[in-house]
Amino acid sequence: MESLKRFLIALVSIVLTFIMFNISSVSAASFPGLETKIIAESSTSKIIKLQTFLKELDLYSGNIDGIHANVLPSVLVYQKQTGLISNNSDYGAGYFWVKTLTALQDDYPEKFENNKYILEQDVPVQWERSFHVTAYYSAIPWQDRYSYSSSLGRYRTYTEAIRMQWRGTNGASGKEVFPWMLAGPRNYDFGTKIQLEGIWVWVIEDRWSAIVNAGERGFENDRIDIWMWFGDAWRLRAEKWGSRIVKWKIVSDDVDVSVVFNESVISSYSNLYVTPKSNNIDIEKLQKLFTELDLYTGAIDGKYISIQDELIDFQVKYDIISSKYDDQAGYFWKRTIAVLKSKYTTNDNIFIEPKYDVSDQFDALTRKEKLAVVRLKVRLDTYFTKQYKSNKVKITNQKTALQSKLQKVINKTKNKKKKQTLQYLKIIL
Repeated sequence: MESLKRFLIALVSIVLTFIMFNISSVSAASFPGLETKIIAESSTSKIIKLQTFLKELDLYSGNIDGIHANVLPSVLVYQKQTGLISNNSDYGAGYFWVKTLTALQDDYPEKFENNKYILEQDVPVQWERSFHVTAYYSAIPWQDRYSYSSSLGRYRTYTEAIRMQWRGTNGASGKEVFPWMLAGPRNYDFGTKIQLEGIWVWVIEDRWSAIVNAGERGFENDRIDIWMWFGDAWRLRAEKWGSRIVKWKIVSDDVDVSVVFNESVISSYSNLYVTPKSNNIDIEKLQKLFTELDLYTGAIDGKYISIQDELIDFQVKYDIISSKYDDQAGYFWKRTIAVLKSKYTTNDNIFIEPKYDVSDQFDALTRKEKLAVVRLKVRLDTYFTKQYKSNKVKITNQKTALQSKLQKVINKTKNKKKKQTLQYLKIIL
């Protein structure tokens, strides 16, 4: 993998002799860990924080009641005094955002430092609850359309799309977009790993104003956004996903981040058969499966007696057996597996991995290695569109010339993986 990374760097150098492009990233928040957006639609708890904080700075004398209308006049008065707004109809008037925080920090440095703890973001609940889950994708040139995004609104052209998506190349953390990336509310730190029921573990590396906590913008649950992929195929998947309520929990940092693209969580256990007399290895597999699905919290010890009760309870709950005295009670096989699949998978092929090639000719490349090439392709598409102002004829000519240059390099390359990397880039261009 390391050698391929070095090769890709060299490949970029080849491309850069042909073109020049820049990738920008989103800057980090100025007040990490603090509430930096409190508006009329914010939750009662956030508005109480604002009222309490301003009272400590002697800028608010009303009740601590969580009603935004009561604290709004104080915010407006301060914003006018500091020149942030000239009148109540200015953009940002009454919005407690970063500019207002910065002004308060400058005007009241000691009080600000002593009382900023009041504005600390709430720590997400560390046990299972529900998310309001939407989906988004990154636009690329020449899509069939750009009109859909469940979280970023509607737009008609590629230019509009990348403006709304901050070019769609990086999350708010600065990291390049990648499978398993989530956009979460501000009180979820970057790097927080979330297990979404049925689709495994994702990680938060993005955020924006539309992704809010429960009680804001009409959402009863914290909102979270799944990044799908690039282009039309994944725009359609974002449409299909729409808006759902999904159970989740925060998991520890050492849990692998993963999405089940082409198979369900249960697929690798489809042929598992366990009885009270099974060997320790098969019983351990069952214990691991039930642990992954939060149906078992005991030790992975290969002892049937350890998991017997959890298995039978599950079978009774979902009518796989009539009672715990049934002849098949505690026998793990096809009927139990079928019910597990129905309860713990999305069943709609939302996360089928995109295919850029039509054969298995790239057997030397892993999915992650192909993804690295796809990222380069997206950068090239972005550059060509900007450089040639979406002129399809000029863009096609430039791509044809680049493909010809790549073919010359391919002809001289003997290393199988390097050759397939170049061929893969040439095809998906």
